[in-house]
Order: sequence, then C-alpha cells, then structure tokens
Amino acid sequence: MARLESKGLLHKVAVGYYVVVPQDRVGTDWRPTIEAAAAGIATAAVGAERAVLMGLSAARLHHAIPRALSIGILAVPDDRRDLSLRDRDGTIHFVKRNTATLDAELMSTDLGPCLVTGPSKPSSTSPTGRASETPNPKPTPPSPPSCPAAPTQPWNASPVSSDCARP
Repeated sequence: MARLESKGLLHKVAVGYYVVVPQDRVGTDWRPTIEAAAAGIATAAVGAERAVLMGLSAARLHHAIPRALSIGILAVPDDRRDLSLRDRDGTIHFVKRNTATLDAELMSTDLGPCLVTGPSKPSSTSPTGRASETPNPKPTPPSPPSCPAAPTQPWNASPVSSDCARP
C-alpha cells in the first residue's frame, strides 16, 4: 500500500482506508471531497446499501451549502465511533439509524455513487420555503345554550342566568 501511495496511485484518507486516485489525477495533489471520502469509508465499513449520507453532508450534495465543511455525516445501522481523516482536518461522524427506512436517493460523488437523504419538506411551508400565508382557520365558538325567555334587565343589573346569552 505504501508503495502505491508513494507512486500517487492510492490516497490515504484515514487509518486503514485508501481510495484509488483517478487516472487523470495521478501525480497531482488530488483528494476526494469530504462527502465522497465519508461515503467511501462507510461503504467499506458497512456495505453500499447500508450507508447513507445525511444532514450537512446531504445538503452539500444537494448544493444547499456552497463550501465543504470539516465533517462528513453518515447514517449507518450500528454504533460506530467518529473517525478522524488523515488527509485534512476533518471528521467522519456516524449516526445510528435504521437506514432501510430512510428516504434516500442515489447521487454521484467523485468516488462513485452513494445513497443520500433528500431535502426535508416541512408541511407548513409553501413551495417558496416561506411559512404558509393563510393562517389556520379559527374554530367557531360553541353557540350559547338556548334560554327560556327572560325578562329584559339592564346590563349593570345582576344577570338572570349565567348560562344564558344576553339579549
């Protein structure tokens, strides 16, 4: 491995994890994106169908975040400790989830395709992302109980019945 790394054919992303350098990038200072490295590490650790990029990492692949952050977040079916990257100041954070139930789509990275959670769609927002402009309709108040005909009294006098509506 060390010989292939020294020739520029492999790139070490973390202890025990290497990626193959694309042929057109051999001899350059190429390194995969943190999202691709995270997906590759998780795929090697738990399998392709069981690792899903989520959170900020998914947002980055959906172009919601313009620059890479120093963390890769993945959903995996079992507990795993965070993993420090060797090629940059970064961490891969594993979150225990039932990955079979996640709403994920296949997206491409510079190391190949991986599963990525989709953007969340809150039900109270409009397509523009703003809160709904029409407020929830207010419930109508219950109608007052029907009262027998009561003698008319001035409002400052004591009421005939506290349960009856005033005329």
